Amino acid sequence: MKKLLNLRCTLLISYTLMFMFISFSTHAWRETGHFAVCDIAYKNLTKTAKAKVDEIMQGENFVYNCIWPDLVRYSKQWRHTKTWHFLNLEDQHAKLDLNKPGIGYLNSNLLSEKGDILRGILLAQKVLQTKFDCKKAKGCKSQLDNLRFLAHLVADIHQPIHLGRKSDRGGNKAEVSWFGDRDHAYSNTFKAKLAKGQVCGDQITVRRKYKYKTYFHPLLKQLCVATATYSSKISLHKVWDLHFIDKLLADKGLGQEENASPYSYKEYAQYITKGLLVDTISKWQNSSIVDWAQESLGLRAQMYDFTRADLSGEYYRKNIEVINSRLAQAGYRLAATLNRLFDKTVRDHKQNQYLAEQEQKLSRAIRQMLDNPSK
Repeated sequence: MKKLLNLRCTLLISYTLMFMFISFSTHAWRETGHFAVCDIAYKNLTKTAKAKVDEIMQGENFVYNCIWPDLVRYSKQWRHTKTWHFLNLEDQHAKLDLNKPGIGYLNSNLLSEKGDILRGILLAQKVLQTKFDCKKAKGCKSQLDNLRFLAHLVADIHQPIHLGRKSDRGGNKAEVSWFGDRDHAYSNTFKAKLAKGQVCGDQITVRRKYKYKTYFHPLLKQLCVATATYSSKISLHKVWDLHFIDKLLADKGLGQEENASPYSYKEYAQYITKGLLVDTISKWQNSSIVDWAQESLGLRAQMYDFTRADLSGEYYRKNIEVINSRLAQAGYRLAATLNRLFDKTVRDHKQNQYLAEQEQKLSRAIRQMLDNPSK
């Protein structure tokens, strides 16, 4: 109990002391959402799949590692993955049909060599599909990194705003007010780049003028990070990424207990999965990443359905269940994906073979478009 209280105090002090402005994109779902997704997934792994996940994690906490891709995305080693977290398309191109190459997403003029969320998931799955033995290899660094990305991106693809409009950068440039507030104090934690001779705990300088105190992440204890806190205009993107869940937690009193989980993720995971029918979960899991993307694209009209930029009660009530449902779906679908990757008994099931074929078809279509840009 004391450790949990100390953790919260540490986070609060870190965020308060390190007040400096820096430009960052909002991270999808933040800690509460990502942790909840991975908590649901881990609890629904088969015994075989769970053993494989544990082998890759090498004693690290699977749930906490689900935010790792957001923390490292600005580092030199991982900045090429920044575009993996989203796919922005204009309304006329917001389609994904494997039977219609050249239409919507599968248009060579829309595909970028930098990658996107669909290709990020496909790449992570490809690495994890290869046979490996962490003991013989004296570690599974590549598998660990790709497991982190897969778990993170499966949650991201279920976030409708991460398949938003290109013109407003997925809602980032769409300023709104949230229950009357137009500004909000935000924080972004990122992997610290230490200069030669520096150790974690020292102060770093970013972009030659912003100074931050570094510290070891309270949950990912081997990762040295820094935190930027700043006041910013509220955007549609931030409403969907952060404010919906924050309001729900406050309204329902989730995570208020003294022994609550970090960021109230366990309490939130229990809330969004309570009363779900086995048939509903089974239908959710009987889907591929093509379906997940199509679902998020299909929610676009509802996301942008407001006449005034003052989002409050009606907009919240209309969409909060969408948020809860998407995160629950992501959790169960991540479990199904990992079970299929790591458990041959599950993988050999006829329906899972079909889902794998759908994803292979998508991968081939993307490759063909990139190799033949004029078509």
